[in-house]
Amino acid sequence: MYFIETEEELRGKRIAFTHMAQFAEAITIVTEDKGIFVIEQEDDGGFSKETYVYNEPRAHKYIFESRYILGELKNLGIITKEDVHNYNEERRLERERIAAEEAARREKWEKEEYERLSKQFG
Repeated sequence: MYFIETEEELRGKRIAFTHMAQFAEAITIVTEDKGIFVIEQEDDGGFSKETYVYNEPRAHKYIFESRYILGELKNLGIITKEDVHNYNEERRLERERIAAEEAARREKWEKEEYERLSKQFG
């Protein structure tokens, strides 16, 4: 599995799967060689649309957080159980990192607040 980030990288590839549901956040195109291309179109309310190609981190998150697309790509062998495990492990580590940073910020604030109150009230 790899992520395609430009239209040029998609040229000449054979399509294995697409997801273009009416109310989907983005359009997903998957190639037979396991390339994943995710784009989004925004309507400005007029006659034109802006098209955005998802970069790898955003496409990765979009694919792995969409139950339908993830299920279909697992069934096609594009995404493996190991890929899912690795993604879940990365998310767990990121949550732990954020929690540790928040705990450190809170501890610093509490210490500063304690010192301030100690000075104020002896």
